[in-house]
Amino acid sequence: MSPRLALIAAMLFVMVPCLAYGQEQTDAPIKYDVGIQLENIGSIDRQSGSYELIFWVTIKSNDVDFTKNPPPTEFDFTNGYVEDITGMTTEPHFHKFKVRGVFYNSMDFRSYPFENLDLAIHMEPYYPNTSDRLVFTVNRDYSGIGTSETTSIPGWNIGDPSFVASDKKYPWGDFSHYEAHYRVGTAEVLAFMKKLFPILILMGFSFASFLLSPKNQAERLGMISASLLSAIFFHTGYLLAELPPLGYMTLADKFMFVAYTFFIICLIPMILTRYYVEIKSRDYTLMHQIALDKKIAVAAPAVSGVMFVLVYYLL
Repeated sequence: MSPRLALIAAMLFVMVPCLAYGQEQTDAPIKYDVGIQLENIGSIDRQSGSYELIFWVTIKSNDVDFTKNPPPTEFDFTNGYVEDITGMTTEPHFHKFKVRGVFYNSMDFRSYPFENLDLAIHMEPYYPNTSDRLVFTVNRDYSGIGTSETTSIPGWNIGDPSFVASDKKYPWGDFSHYEAHYRVGTAEVLAFMKKLFPILILMGFSFASFLLSPKNQAERLGMISASLLSAIFFHTGYLLAELPPLGYMTLADKFMFVAYTFFIICLIPMILTRYYVEIKSRDYTLMHQIALDKKIAVAAPAVSGVMFVLVYYLL
């Protein structure tokens, strides 16, 4: 082999792997290191399962210079819609913008009024940026919750957030998918005082009818009836008004079920007295009525407690 051919062969031997490596590098997807930091939580609508969020999106990448190859101007927030984007900043390997939007997620109200809600954000690139072109990873340093006082919302406690990046498959392609989950729960003492304590007051008012003499049946009936009607109005007009139509019972519904049972038990002495005197024509004396009141006064809280345990675990 002539020296010239040997030199050409040596050059090809060196260049071909380099070209192949360069082609492989060009075909590799660009990695976006994404972080979402929550700044503000607006109103949470239990009826529609929607919530308003304001947050920063930060993108870092060593694979591309954003000043020469700008990132996509829009991303697909698949579980909501963006109302406004502000504060956009672009540097060679750093891109940041602020999002204000309304988002949706399924909400579990089985523990209402002590429910915990998942305020999720789902983010994907638009077509044609499929996962073979663009991949999301989680940037922990730029993900979390802001320290501003406006981040907190009255009546709710914000728990630790979680973040995950994965792939989503669609008929038109596979896309990198970023999820941020911010979990909020009701303030338990506040929820109890506003939504369960009033029912306990009505139950106590109904139970206080046992302190009256059996001779005052009209007054006792008025106390229990007023408590029962107030509880029904509170249940339907306040507790159920906050929630969408549900196919299951919430904790508040179970509590109200027990409260209705308690009111009915408190009515038993008067019903039995009328039955014995007017239907059976018995000589049902005052002492008999007082003895019945004592038995029902003991049975009412005991039966209600057993009912709550059964309803809580079986329904």
